[in-house]
Amino acid sequence: MPNHRGNFIWYELITPDPSAAKRFYDAVVGWDIATESVAPGIEYRMIRRSDGGNAGGVLTLTDEMMSNGARPVWLGYLYTNDVDAAVEAIVAEGGSAMMPPWDQPGVGRLAMVTDADGAPFYLMDPLPPRAGRTRLATFSPSMSRSMSAGMNCRPTTRTGRLPSTPSISDGAKRAACRWAKWATTSSCSMTA
Repeated sequence: MPNHRGNFIWYELITPDPSAAKRFYDAVVGWDIATESVAPGIEYRMIRRSDGGNAGGVLTLTDEMMSNGARPVWLGYLYTNDVDAAVEAIVAEGGSAMMPPWDQPGVGRLAMVTDADGAPFYLMDPLPPRAGRTRLATFSPSMSRSMSAGMNCRPTTRTGRLPSTPSISDGAKRAACRWAKWATTSSCSMTA
């Protein structure tokens, strides 16, 4: 399945203890988190899928990162073919750029941003797959709908912009609604 604007294409767990994360997620979810880092200079492990591909990564949260405010978190990567324009749209809609766009050699163009409520996520325009390189994950609309089933999210209008500020009846749940629905809609509203 091709990647479309707004699809989740990668997930990243940021944790201070990747060995404990491996024990937990391998046992509970059935994943196979690698024991060896794949990136020079940082501790970054791959989350292997049962078909042999990779569904995400695990970044070790260092003491330095934590002293600068970073905390354990799951972050999703959303596909866009123009990271710079998407960051501009996010800032115009009240979000922020935590890490402005950059080119990651061998990976693609990325940015770390937040929505208007401060919920962080990455934007990514990945390099095309080449022989021997793992394709990024693509997640189906039914998968993202099932993730949001317990939140009573429902699509509203499509604005054609990423992201748009949705109409939310329960502001405390706003970020959760956006997160779960961005893979299939550009806005949503939450009902009680």
